[in-house]
Amino acid sequence: MLIRKTVEGVPQHFNFYNIGTCESLLVCAPDHELNSGNNIVFEDLLLFPQIYLCSDNDAAVDILKGAGERIDVQRLLDQVQLIEQGFGWGFVTRSLAEDQINQGTLVQFFPEFSNSGKGIFMLEALNNSGDQIGPAQMFLLNELKKRP
Repeated sequence: MLIRKTVEGVPQHFNFYNIGTCESLLVCAPDHELNSGNNIVFEDLLLFPQIYLCSDNDAAVDILKGAGERIDVQRLLDQVQLIEQGFGWGFVTRSLAEDQINQGTLVQFFPEFSNSGKGIFMLEALNNSGDQIGPAQMFLLNELKKRP
């Protein structure tokens, strides 16, 4: 069983179970040009790499379609460190982003096309439809589906 963010493209022969959402904030380093206070338009984002959190089984779909250069990382802490060092911008999970914002290592920014400066991603669990689901997997799926 795999838990992932919902991405485009549905692999065949898989069962999908929606288990919730994950809120992420649009952030950059405090000294990054995107934190200039100017009105940020989509084209401004194209000037800097998007630091994108993906996994081996991710379809690697851009969060923002056509968002120029992208640096793919597989660990959340690597994503945060690259953004903190000014290599680009990205969507970071709200809880971690807020911690880093409070420490002064990240700032949230609000482009013109997004008054909230955040993204909400659906989370799903999936398994191969040809596989037998055992009692432990069934229990886990049922518990995940109960979460608000």
